Amino acid sequence: MTDVPLQSEGGGVPDRGASQSFHSPAATADDDVNDTNDSLVYQAWTQSGFPIVDGKYIDNGALRDADPDEAVVSGPPALDLYWHNRSLGPEPGLFRGVAAAGFVNVTEYIVRLGSFLAETKGACKIRALNTTLYSVNVIVTTNLSQAEMMQYLQKHGLAPAW
Repeated sequence: MTDVPLQSEGGGVPDRGASQSFHSPAATADDDVNDTNDSLVYQAWTQSGFPIVDGKYIDNGALRDADPDEAVVSGPPALDLYWHNRSLGPEPGLFRGVAAAGFVNVTEYIVRLGSFLAETKGACKIRALNTTLYSVNVIVTTNLSQAEMMQYLQKHGLAPAW
């Protein structure tokens, strides 16, 4: 990483310009969620929580260049999704949990959650639901297997949410 002073040549704050963005895969032909959008864009963040703009980020008051090979995570406006099963027992193969990213707004995610619950017909019950503008945490009780639960989550666009 290269340290760059916070002031630009003119003595002011550097021009931040447009965000460095990363494109997610396009929707599949049978996925009607993204009919009008062939790719999704999200803001890249460093692992330590700094947004990357024009290949640079501010860390402890210094503007640093982001290493092109540096691991990044999606951040706002992408959703951080977390599902966890509270009814874990000794049975092997039960759904334990999943962490994923979402590229829809939180309202759309909640609508999809309702569709998911209607289809599972009581096989999965929500025990806690916490949503913010950029995060959804779902705590459930279920005896569904990891494979069954993932099939439902993917079918309803819940993990990952495209």
